[in-house]
Amino acid sequence: MTHVELGPRERIRRAARTGSAIARIYLGYKGLRLLDRGPLRGVVGAARKRWDRVSAATLGGAARDLGGVLLKAGQFLSTRADVLPAAYVERLARLQDRARPQPWAVVSEVLREELGAPPEELFARVWRRPIASASLAQVHRATLRDGREVAVKVQRPDVRAALSADLATLRVAVRAIEGLEGSLGFSMLLDQLESSLARELDFALEAESAARMARNFAGSKRVRIPEVVAEFTRTRVLVTEYLPGIRVTDRVRLTRAGVDPARVVEELLAAYAAQVFEHELFHADPHPGNLLVLPSESHGDFALGFVDFGIVQDVPAGFRAGVLELAQRVLARDAAGAAAALQALGVTTRAPDARTIERIAEKLMAHLGRMEAPPSTDRIQALGDELSSLLRADPLATIPPQVFLLGRVLGLLSGVSAQLGVRANLARALLPSLFESRGR
Repeated sequence: MTHVELGPRERIRRAARTGSAIARIYLGYKGLRLLDRGPLRGVVGAARKRWDRVSAATLGGAARDLGGVLLKAGQFLSTRADVLPAAYVERLARLQDRARPQPWAVVSEVLREELGAPPEELFARVWRRPIASASLAQVHRATLRDGREVAVKVQRPDVRAALSADLATLRVAVRAIEGLEGSLGFSMLLDQLESSLARELDFALEAESAARMARNFAGSKRVRIPEVVAEFTRTRVLVTEYLPGIRVTDRVRLTRAGVDPARVVEELLAAYAAQVFEHELFHADPHPGNLLVLPSESHGDFALGFVDFGIVQDVPAGFRAGVLELAQRVLARDAAGAAAALQALGVTTRAPDARTIERIAEKLMAHLGRMEAPPSTDRIQALGDELSSLLRADPLATIPPQVFLLGRVLGLLSGVSAQLGVRANLARALLPSLFESRGR
């Protein structure tokens, strides 16, 4: 099978590039910590902030150079402001999951091996130039023999070997650093990353997730989920209905189609409220490339299209009630109650005696205590900075995946709203029943 194994030279190159970047970053911080005493303390504080920026650029450069797992790791870490300084979060958030396309001959061989015949026999037509190319897979448009237009997602043949090599390097580096410094929480992050990547690489699992999502939105006029073509779907190949739509943040094309960006955001948030609190299954990677606006024949009307179901998350029973309880306690300015609600959702830190959860609750009340009006971007940024500072001093010990991924979703949806120039009230949109009860 076309599972490309990395040669010794490439394995050494990747390990050396990753290891040297991590070693440089670590030794810089170690040196600053040794100097952080006496009259040098003021100077070291400023130097540490500069080193944050330099180190973030070093890590981002290595991720762009190596792609694959390192790129995914950079994107993953950009969502963990509880662990990393702001300079890292800002720099790593710029990483785009784009990769040089695999040659058509390689793609064709993967299709032949997975589906049992060359693509020329399977499809009436295949566009050899991909419509999307990322670090784990690329997508080609095609037409089935029965005339259906489809999107064909093909896994890169070298990705599993690169994943294995890069994760091994990262684990060696983390063990070495934590052996010197004690636990810093990076082993837990690596476990989360490895689990997430394993799910993303199983296209049969992604097909199942897409089918579940489609059943949940069956009959909806506002949300379209591409139909999975089961007979052409395997572990490394996923074939789905092709949705010809407009990228959700393309304001120029939305305007030409007569679509109001404010309505797009409204429908997007309503779709997520349904996913999280009714269906108890949500699409956990709503970056602009995975969200489409599908204009209808009626000028200005549209549906939303969700694509790429590599990262989805089940929501456990009781989660909705827990979130409502947290929101109610924040609105009531009940710090103790809000802290208890956070803990009931499964959020804990390493030093319970530090009262970090209580202080988080206080910050939430200070910045979000009036949810009736959408908080400003500056206020959200200030809240994020303050929470990050608290959690870097006392890192999270546990955070359930649905809480972590929902936080990531809210950040991405906020970004989409900002790019569309819409000031959205995420709380009112996602928790309408809370506000309905307050209005009675």
